[in-house]
Amino acid sequence: MTNANDNAIRLERRVLASILLGAKWSEARSLTVDHFLLGDHKKIFSAMSRLSGTNDHADLTLLHNELGDSTAAALMLELTANGETGTNLPKYVRQVQRASSTRECNRLYEQLPNASSAEEKREIVRQMNALLNVASTTAELGSELIVIRGDQVSEKALRYMWEPYLPIGKLVHIGGVSSQAKSPLTVDLAARVSTGADWPDGTKNTHGPRSVIMLNIEDDCQDTILPRFRLADGDKSKLYYVQGVRVASEATNLERMFTLEADMQQLVKLARTLPDLGLIVIDPVTNYLGSKKFIDEADVRSVLTPLANLAAELGIAIITVGHFNRREKGTDPTHRFMGAAAFVGVARAVYACGPDPEAESKYAHVMTTVRGCGGEGTALRYHTELVTDQCPDGETNKIIKVIWDGASDATAEDSVDPVSTKERSQEDEAAQLLKEFLRDGMKPSAECNDFLKAEGYDLEKLNSGRVRKKAGALSKKLHGDKFNSWYLPAPGGLIL
Repeated sequence: MTNANDNAIRLERRVLASILLGAKWSEARSLTVDHFLLGDHKKIFSAMSRLSGTNDHADLTLLHNELGDSTAAALMLELTANGETGTNLPKYVRQVQRASSTRECNRLYEQLPNASSAEEKREIVRQMNALLNVASTTAELGSELIVIRGDQVSEKALRYMWEPYLPIGKLVHIGGVSSQAKSPLTVDLAARVSTGADWPDGTKNTHGPRSVIMLNIEDDCQDTILPRFRLADGDKSKLYYVQGVRVASEATNLERMFTLEADMQQLVKLARTLPDLGLIVIDPVTNYLGSKKFIDEADVRSVLTPLANLAAELGIAIITVGHFNRREKGTDPTHRFMGAAAFVGVARAVYACGPDPEAESKYAHVMTTVRGCGGEGTALRYHTELVTDQCPDGETNKIIKVIWDGASDATAEDSVDPVSTKERSQEDEAAQLLKEFLRDGMKPSAECNDFLKAEGYDLEKLNSGRVRKKAGALSKKLHGDKFNSWYLPAPGGLIL
């Protein structure tokens, strides 16, 4: 803090000296006394402000008489004598404003742990965000590190809406192909949040009923989302569906689609007005990027990072939904999500939805963990049923309902590369043979593949990487080798 204050004092001296030595007073009119750190600097600037009137330059004689016999008057003479100035007063003004905003932001941050209520905390965070916006708009080319010393920050535990699946204050991403009931799944979770109902794995929801904001442009709110939400026992008074944005003009009010690029502040404003907000769902997130390209890393991060910040500010969970790409089998599950890597990188927890390997029905699915946050949750099975439902207006409607079916041994690889029952059986057989083959030690991966082929297994159809994992074998490139070798790990990490 001392270094920051020293820098601020030097900037203030440059501003004052520039005005005293002939710079235009009008270039400093955006400053106030409160922007200055030192008392004598405040007195000099206050006197300048009172005496300036319509003049654009400081009258040194009048200013000295105004200050009288004081340390501020002596400092004024020192500043004019040293000539500590430059030619870019607007630049110094912006730097002083930014330093002032940073000091105030730090002061508010110190108050945060002592806030007596969630509402007071939100107000402090709101003020901090406003100050940070000022700091960013007055920023110069170049940058400086924001450093937090470890012993000056209090630790806090990871918290969950649903442990370990929905971390509070984090972004969560769910992906899968279009037939895996991702939207019905998110509606089911939103309904549970709205009433405080138990979670799909049977654990208690300890947070009570919370509000939900939902963005889902692909499903109609009236005939699809609301009936699904009601059928999942959701409280419709807790659901806030963002249909679009109304733009006022002189001629008429126009409506357009919401985009994270243009309307993020509107979403933030809505979220802050809901003191009991627990969840935001954006499905699919690629529909809400505006002109941002979903394959561009910087573009995607520019819209996801504010979402992550909003989750942290309000202590809520935010779920974004995406799709899989068409990469070949065996690709790392984290690389199977469509678009920029930021969709997976910015999110703290990532899940994949795919066919349930334990069921034959195409309506049976499984949600697997690609990357957990503070713990990896068990894969969960679910299926959908088409229910004939009577709407409140008396008409019947066919609605998709999600039913959860318990835990599964499925992996993320099973979700991104689903296989038939026959293929699963062949993989199990091949894995057992591979395990026996590796009993006497490590072998090159090519030799392992040749062995499986000689045993009659078609590795063009079977995923050799999944066979290796089912066998419990690891893959490693030894020093000096140009190829990977497979081996069975022994207790303590040794190689059998």
